[in-house]
Amino acid sequence: MDKLQFLVLITHRSHQRANAIVRCFVTRDSALLVRAFVCCVRPLLECSSLVWSSYLKCDIETIEKVQKRYTKKLVGPKALPYAQAKREL
Repeated sequence: MDKLQFLVLITHRSHQRANAIVRCFVTRDSALLVRAFVCCVRPLLECSSLVWSSYLKCDIETIEKVQKRYTKKLVGPKALPYAQAKREL
């Protein structure tokens, strides 16, 4: 498995886990949902980061897209700009 396939697989699984968190929790308490993301999704994104070391901008943006989509689901698509919502969460 080459680096690109590994990145696609990891981000796909991360999106699945993030969507599962949003679907499974009835509460919209942002502190709880952020904690669930940190416990369940982030380790998957960070796994083997020393081996495949994402240093290309496109790789970093692909990984960041998982967190960006999850943040939009928490605060709403038009509520805050991503950078501000990320700081508040």
